[in-house]
Amino acid sequence: MWLVYLRFDDQGKARTYHVRTSGKADAQEIIKLAEKLGLNKTAKLEEYATFYTSGSINLKPMIVSNFHFYLDTDFITKWKEGDSS
Repeated sequence: MWLVYLRFDDQGKARTYHVRTSGKADAQEIIKLAEKLGLNKTAKLEEYATFYTSGSINLKPMIVSNFHFYLDTDFITKWKEGDSS
C-alpha cells in the first residue's frame, strides 16, 4: 500500500491531500495528474511525497490541520471534475 502526500498552493492558501493507493504505478499516476493541476484550476502543486507500507495504514487522522484524505479512485474522480470546469 502506498500513501501520496500532495501540497498545493491555491492563490496563496495551502491545500494538502493524502491519497491512498494500492501500488507504485497508481501513486505515480496521482503525481502525474497533480503536476498538471490540483482539484481546481487555480491550485498548483508545490511538493509531494510517497510513502510505502507493507502493512495497513491507520486511516484515523490524529492532529492534522487542513487534512483531506482520498482513496486514489476518489481523488481521480474529483480531479476530473476540476479538470472539466
